Amino acid sequence: MEEFVRFFLSILFLCVCVFYNHSTFAYTLHLMHTNDLHAHFLPSNQNNQVCTDQSPDCAGGFSRIKTLIDQERDKHKDLILLDAGDRFSGTIFYTLRKSQDLAPILKTFHYDALTIGNHELDDGTGEFRSFFDKVDTPVVASNVRFLKDSALDKQIASSKIITRNGKKIGIIGVLTEETKTACEHADEIEIEDVQTAVAREIQKLKRQGVHIIIVLSHIGYEEDQKLAQTVPGIHMIVGGHSHTILSSDPDNKEATGTYPTVVINPEQKPVLIVTAGVFGRYIGRLDVEFDEENTPIAWNGNALFVHSSIKPDPAIERRVNYAYQLVERQGQEKITTLKEDLLMTPQKSFCSESCHIGEVLSNALLQGAVGADIALLNAGGIRAGLSKGDMTLSDLIDVFPFDSKAVLIQMTGQQLIDYLSYALQSYSPTDRTNSFLQSAGLSYSFDEEARLPFNILIHGKPLQKNRTYTIVTASFLANGGDGFPVFKPIKTFPQTLRGILNQQLKKNPIPSFKNNIQKEEPSTLKKAA
Repeated sequence: MEEFVRFFLSILFLCVCVFYNHSTFAYTLHLMHTNDLHAHFLPSNQNNQVCTDQSPDCAGGFSRIKTLIDQERDKHKDLILLDAGDRFSGTIFYTLRKSQDLAPILKTFHYDALTIGNHELDDGTGEFRSFFDKVDTPVVASNVRFLKDSALDKQIASSKIITRNGKKIGIIGVLTEETKTACEHADEIEIEDVQTAVAREIQKLKRQGVHIIIVLSHIGYEEDQKLAQTVPGIHMIVGGHSHTILSSDPDNKEATGTYPTVVINPEQKPVLIVTAGVFGRYIGRLDVEFDEENTPIAWNGNALFVHSSIKPDPAIERRVNYAYQLVERQGQEKITTLKEDLLMTPQKSFCSESCHIGEVLSNALLQGAVGADIALLNAGGIRAGLSKGDMTLSDLIDVFPFDSKAVLIQMTGQQLIDYLSYALQSYSPTDRTNSFLQSAGLSYSFDEEARLPFNILIHGKPLQKNRTYTIVTASFLANGGDGFPVFKPIKTFPQTLRGILNQQLKKNPIPSFKNNIQKEEPSTLKKAA
């Protein structure tokens, strides 16, 4: 009897210890995430060009990404995999075949949730509906309503709850409000204020007993930080849209900030923000430990470089090769031979300053637009540079993936000054500014501090405020894209922008770099004054 009592007490003590440890146990969340893949099935280099070699800079590719995902799932069966939008548009794979290959490949990744990027609407809600049906993965968007597809509006939820080790995790999707001015099919959707939508969804999820809130965001890194600072209840933000690279490696020169970026919310608790660049050159991987009150107390992770030594997944590699064979013949159409590299902004993968490839494209557009005085292209539409050698249609699509109608509009000189001024208002020296204007027939300088244009020349002569100028540009911009004022076209060309560029680059020699946009540092202007 005495032995039985001792045995019973020992079991009771053990149970109490186990219960106690469980009640104070810090839950660890294992997360992997992608964003802004832009149909980059194949690897790309730092200049955003597709590459197939084994050089250290040739990174990414869907088959390598699949390998990394599988490796991490083998280590952590409870891994959460999320994508923060913009899977569409960016390579010849999407341009020629839309989501036919993209959806089946991404389906094999087994995402727990996706959110909508603005480029998912490049071809209207019809193509997105096709992708949604094929990918068979939950899509969340709390601030989007589909006006022209009621079925899609009912299918896409504001949020999703997933359970890991007894923890309820709420995933809330949000899309940038810029989509209303950055998408030619903006009339097919309605977008609510991000903070309002997220705050409402957090309250709903809390009523359902959710422990941890993750915002799956396509609003950009700076806006992610504002959201974290303003709306209580968020634990993590998995972001996209701004193509920002974060890193926990202090030697990573591509990184804009630390991975994760930690912001203190209104409740004085940490919010962890992560994002992983663009085109799948990086994939995010984060472990977060939570205390018994579901507050993040420790974390470890990084944006992993998808380097060339990673063994490709054989099944995805076969699927990518199959898609490549279908588009190769058309994509390998030679346009011209380049005698030198046509770069984006030096040391940066965008055209938000004077940019050689931007000059070349603008010049080709002006050459093909009879009756135009100048050509204007927004930097957001230029996504890669080019290396010397043969330039193909596939290369042109990589450089200029978002096609649009070419139109003529007219402005007075004063309106043109105002137009350039608006383009500079959101200028950032460290990130892509979509509205920044590349030009031909027009050169200008701008004050980095005041963000104003000056010394504006039209074919080498000073701009005249009262004169009317004829401009060739994208219908996207003429219709108010990127927030520009609307100008009714006086002519719409039968060819698209890319069609004109293709034709003119074949016919005419590539001009040398004129560096026709000059940035004046604030200190330079003060010294001159």
